[in-house]
Amino acid sequence: MWRFFRHNKNNAPLSLKQVADEQIMLEHCQKTKAFFLGQTQSGLKKASLSNFSRNPFLKWETMNTTLYRYHLRDVVLDSYHMVLFKDGQVIPDSNYVLPPEIWKNLKVDTENLISYDKSVACCFDHWAHNYFHWMTHAIPTFYMSKQEKHNATFLVPKLKGWQIRTLELLDIDKASCSPIEKTKQYFFSDFYYYDFATGRTDFAISQHIQDAYVYLAQKIALDDETKHQKIYISRLNKENRQVTNEAALVEALRERGYFILDPETLTIDQQINIFKQTRLVVALLGAGLTNIAFCKPGTFVYELIPSHHQNPCFLKMSMQGHLAYWADQFETGVSTMDHTSPCTAMLDIHAIIQRLDEIEALMPN
Repeated sequence: MWRFFRHNKNNAPLSLKQVADEQIMLEHCQKTKAFFLGQTQSGLKKASLSNFSRNPFLKWETMNTTLYRYHLRDVVLDSYHMVLFKDGQVIPDSNYVLPPEIWKNLKVDTENLISYDKSVACCFDHWAHNYFHWMTHAIPTFYMSKQEKHNATFLVPKLKGWQIRTLELLDIDKASCSPIEKTKQYFFSDFYYYDFATGRTDFAISQHIQDAYVYLAQKIALDDETKHQKIYISRLNKENRQVTNEAALVEALRERGYFILDPETLTIDQQINIFKQTRLVVALLGAGLTNIAFCKPGTFVYELIPSHHQNPCFLKMSMQGHLAYWADQFETGVSTMDHTSPCTAMLDIHAIIQRLDEIEALMPN
C-alpha cells in the first residue's frame, strides 16, 4: 500500500482529472436563466404578481458545468473532511466547501491507515446526515453508480433509519454497503468518485439527478390520507435561522387551510407521498424544501428567503423539476452573511398573505 507515496516535485495542486486512471463524462449541464411562476415567453406578467423587487433571484442563472465519474487508484480518504489524497498530497477539488486553510494543512497519517483492497464507490460528502446533502449529493451518486453497474462496494457513513430507507427505494442492498468511521483515514487501491458528491450540481440542472428522484418517487404508492392541496414546512423546532414570529405565520396559514408539515415527524415514504400530491408548497429556506424534488411538474413553490442567506438552491431544484417557483426576500436584521444566525427582525405576515392571494389566484382550478 505504500506505493502511493511518490514525491510531487512541483508541489502543484492536484486535480481529480490529473490523478484519475479513467474519467467518464456523465452529463453536461447548460446555463439556464431563472424562470418563475407567472412568467410567459414575453416576460413576467406584472398584472399577476406585485413588488417584483422582493425576489432576489430575478437575474440569476444556473451553472454551466460538465459532470464526471472518476476511477482512481491508490488514494487515501480522510473520512472526517471527506478529502482525497494522492501520493500523500491533497486533491483540493475532492472537498465540498472546505476552506483552503484547512485542506492545505491536512496530512496523511501513514501509521494509522486502514487499507481496503476491494473496489469501492464513495457516495457522500462530509455533511451526509443533513437531509439536503444526502438527497442532493449522495442519492444521485448512489443512483448513477448503480446505473453504471461497476459492482463496487458502496462506502457509507453510519446510516440512520431514513437513509437506509432511501437506499432500499433505490434497490441498493445493505450488504453491498461498507460503513466507514468518521475520524479515520483509509487507503483504497480501487476507488470510484462522482462530481455529485462535490456539490457541483447545487446550482446546475442535472437530468441524472432528476431521474434519481423520479426513480425514488415511483416506488411510493399514492395514499389519499397524506394528500394535502397546500402545505407549509415548519421550522419551529430548528436550531438555525429561527424566526421570532414564525408561530404567528403558522397559525395564519393553518386558518387559511394549509397543512403544517414538520418533516422530522414523518417517514420518508410519508414525505414523498405528501409532496407527490400537493399543489402548493410554502416554506422558509431550509432542508425541508428538499422534498420538492418529489413534486409533480407544475406544482407551485413559494419560498421565503432570509436576507442574510440568499441561497438559490431550491430555485435550481424547482427549475430542474419544472415547478412553478417564486421567492420573496425578507429582512432578518442580521448584518453578516451566514446560514445559521437567528433573525432579529420579524416576518411581515400581512405581505406574505397578500403574496399568497396572488399566487393562489394563478393556480389552475
